[in-house]
Amino acid sequence: EKGTVTGLIGANGSGKSTLFFTLMNILQADNGSFKLFGKDMKNKETEIKERIGYAGGHLYDAFSHLTVSQLAGLVSHWYSNWDKKYYQSLIKKYQINPKEKYGNCSTGTKKKVEFVFALAHKPELLLLDEPTANVDMLSQQMMREDLLDYMEKETRTIFMSTHNQEEVKRL
Repeated sequence: EKGTVTGLIGANGSGKSTLFFTLMNILQADNGSFKLFGKDMKNKETEIKERIGYAGGHLYDAFSHLTVSQLAGLVSHWYSNWDKKYYQSLIKKYQINPKEKYGNCSTGTKKKVEFVFALAHKPELLLLDEPTANVDMLSQQMMREDLLDYMEKETRTIFMSTHNQEEVKRL
């Protein structure tokens, strides 16, 4: 539902990440179908994904040989509304070295890169799979602030998985 934050809370292995992979059509459902924005993912995948910011699931691990900047260049081509200035401000804010190879980034830095990429095109829907796991406390606070700013536009929605119920309540 537009303008809401929904938390998906569950134990390890309960299927949270699998649900996100299925929503992003990274994994194919065994049966059934679903719609996002009233459209079938099978027929309108590119159009739908342009409206989603996704962070989670080691999506960029295959590109570990690229620098963060090179990876951003690749990802930006997927989104016609990529905001380069906003991306650059987030990279600076989160103290991410754009010249560092993605594969050499710490787990926490990779999470921050995913988060920045998810926000940089100002999507209607954010799908966040454990966005603050392994992220330092200061960056976690900045992420919460950025998510609150994101939600100021009432047509936006966040669907996130977490082990921390308080994280969802704060939003």
